[in-house]
Amino acid sequence: MKNVAIINAYNGGSTGNIAINLYNALESRGFNPYLCYAAEFYGKKSNLCNEIKICSKLYRKIQRVLGRITGLQGSFSYVATKKLIHKFKNIKIDTIYLVNIHCDTVNERLLFKYSNDFKAKIIYVMIDEYPMTGRCCYPEKCEQYKTGCLDCKNLSLYPPAILNTTKFGVFRKQKSYNLAFSLAFSAPMSVIERAKESFLLKDRKLVCINEGINTNIFCVKKDLGLRNKLHIPEDKIFILFVAPSGDLRKGCIDYIKCVKRFENNPGYYFLHIGYTSNYELPSNYNYLGYITDQTLLADYMSCADLFVFPSVADSSPSACLNAIACGTPILCYDLPGMTCMGESPIINAVKEHNIDEMISFIQHTTRKTDELSQVCRKHALDYFDEKDMAGRLISLALN
Repeated sequence: MKNVAIINAYNGGSTGNIAINLYNALESRGFNPYLCYAAEFYGKKSNLCNEIKICSKLYRKIQRVLGRITGLQGSFSYVATKKLIHKFKNIKIDTIYLVNIHCDTVNERLLFKYSNDFKAKIIYVMIDEYPMTGRCCYPEKCEQYKTGCLDCKNLSLYPPAILNTTKFGVFRKQKSYNLAFSLAFSAPMSVIERAKESFLLKDRKLVCINEGINTNIFCVKKDLGLRNKLHIPEDKIFILFVAPSGDLRKGCIDYIKCVKRFENNPGYYFLHIGYTSNYELPSNYNYLGYITDQTLLADYMSCADLFVFPSVADSSPSACLNAIACGTPILCYDLPGMTCMGESPIINAVKEHNIDEMISFIQHTTRKTDELSQVCRKHALDYFDEKDMAGRLISLALN
């Protein structure tokens, strides 16, 4: 392994950070990595030595519209992927890491054919379950992924589609995977267990590797005056939620319902970071837009007493891992992708959509102690450090 391509939809955000961390780890070990992305994350410049922007904004908009209509994500990236492969040939890319490619990033068949033609290894980092379904990233309670997604009943699941082409989507992925010279899939254990039962991946090489986060940025911090800035008295419990409000899967509606029940209780301060919608909100609902400054985001996470994350479909979400590294415990729903991150008092799970249970837990929450912060911090260092994730991904490609 010498020249390595890392392909991700964006050059920032949670999946972009995974890609950039892997890039830095490869570079520090003497390899020659290239970050390949389809779009800049909120205009962010990653400033890496080797970057390849896969397509223009206009090209991506057109192909995303076509992908949403047909449900065939990536199929319309044909020309852009052809150009990318031409660059791969010139650079002599011998290893490819795929992170998030379901946002119409590349044409999979062309990419896997390159792997076959030029004996390039492919490591598919499963940040969700898209690689094992005909179209969606999180099948939730649907189990058609076990039989080949023959008749999708929920075309609204992300990424949504108008036409039902999931059966063909499975066939297309199967043919692409068969083209690869060498192919392995990595994911947290909860995803691996489901992948073992999937039609597409049950006979593939599956390796359990936890997602990793930057534990240098996301760490336990002393009070930096953030409570004063937010006008939170010392006796108030600070409850934090970080997720895009437009992604209903993340649980914004349930969080709003929960906060509303505390409208006449002055003992709590609720904050939502990532709110950009127009929902009717209770008077005690505080919110900020998306924060791109990771250090500032870590300040909020470290300051909070409890991190609430009522997502209905997720797998070790980086927001939760970041909060744990900042010494803050999690309140979430009892889903395999959430409970696999740890146990109480670090991970505290209630039944899905059970607002009463959420409220009861919050009512019994007290100001976070230094002891609890250190327990959370140690757990993150032991299981979710990005250096460990990157090291294992590199070892997977070398073996």
